[in-house]
Amino acid sequence: MPDTTLRFRHEVSLAVLVHDQRKVRGWSQKRLADKAGISVYTIGRIESARIEPERNTLECVLGALGYSLIFAVERKGEETV
Repeated sequence: MPDTTLRFRHEVSLAVLVHDQRKVRGWSQKRLADKAGISVYTIGRIESARIEPERNTLECVLGALGYSLIFAVERKGEETV
């Protein structure tokens, strides 16, 4: 199975990440919402940075885009563990 982990060395807002990954796939907000099992209204609010979704919502959205949510701990100024 290919590794679809997003690894960033810089900060990327959730709004930009979701929007860009949706656009790369050529999906409408409705299509992403349907695949994630949430409302198109919620997708719009995530992409416009009007909300910070709860973990389960974020997992559904990222899962629909083919990614997993993984938490990492890092010490300031060091590489991600």
